[in-house]
Amino acid sequence: MDLVLVGSFGYDTISTQHGTVEDTLGGAAVHAGLAASRVLHQEGRVGLVSVVGQDVDPSDLEILRSHNLDLTGIETLEGLTFRWTGRYEGAMDQAETLNTDLNVLQVFNPKVPEEWRSAPYLFCANIHPAIQASVIEQMESPALVAVDSMNLWIDIEREALSSVLRRADIAFLNEAEVRMLAEEPNLVLAMRAVRDGSALSGGAEAGRGPPILVAKKGEHGLLMIADGYTIAMPAYPSRDVIDPTGCGDTFAGTVMACLAESGVENPTEKDFRDALIHATVAASFVVGGFGTAPMVKLDRGTYHARLDRFRRIIGA
Repeated sequence: MDLVLVGSFGYDTISTQHGTVEDTLGGAAVHAGLAASRVLHQEGRVGLVSVVGQDVDPSDLEILRSHNLDLTGIETLEGLTFRWTGRYEGAMDQAETLNTDLNVLQVFNPKVPEEWRSAPYLFCANIHPAIQASVIEQMESPALVAVDSMNLWIDIEREALSSVLRRADIAFLNEAEVRMLAEEPNLVLAMRAVRDGSALSGGAEAGRGPPILVAKKGEHGLLMIADGYTIAMPAYPSRDVIDPTGCGDTFAGTVMACLAESGVENPTEKDFRDALIHATVAASFVVGGFGTAPMVKLDRGTYHARLDRFRRIIGA
């Protein structure tokens, strides 16, 4: 196993100005896994760790298997699968959560299969930071550990989140979350405070934060700061934004898959720039339809045509 992805498997009901879909396949691990499978497309390279209920549709599991994702780490428990209902309006840069039913996710205690614990790359999607910590502890000596989070954990679990961020090599946060965590309106200063640890519980004396921090800026692209270099990149200029759900997980899954594909333990600026280009293009497809459908249906020719166009746009 090259890359282990840990997060939610769920069913989403999503409303936007373009329509509504009900109980469509979703969840952070699912979005990240489908994205990663486009890069690490051989069987046995990407493993998902999640939980589902007895109501899970077998055809949805088959979709993931057909993309060469290993589902050994998905546990089935008595009860219902996680469900989320949300709505996007206006610029659609933020979802309004209408309802969340954690169901079996409420008792999610991820168990990384023994044979996966030596995997060199790990991504913990947005779940409780204590759960993220338990996953990291199960791994032997991963080359790169990446985490995602959300404003809820910043608000109510700052200490646990700070501990996880100090153990991560890469953190994917949106720009509002970075500012909230650092209590600093200037994004660059906020990112610096998260990286040096001064914005985290215990301050810089307790240790530095993630050495690599990616601030996702939605339609305005991204800003990444690492030791010795900074990368700024625009978003792909998409005409139609149908549904942004899963964009961040698709982005992170693609970055981690590209780094895993390169096989390097200490990625260079060039390695990251290439991974970010791929991730930006992958995310641009996700917004073009509801749920996971755009990535499930995406063919390689269409993907690489857009990838080439984006490279020309940014001069890469």
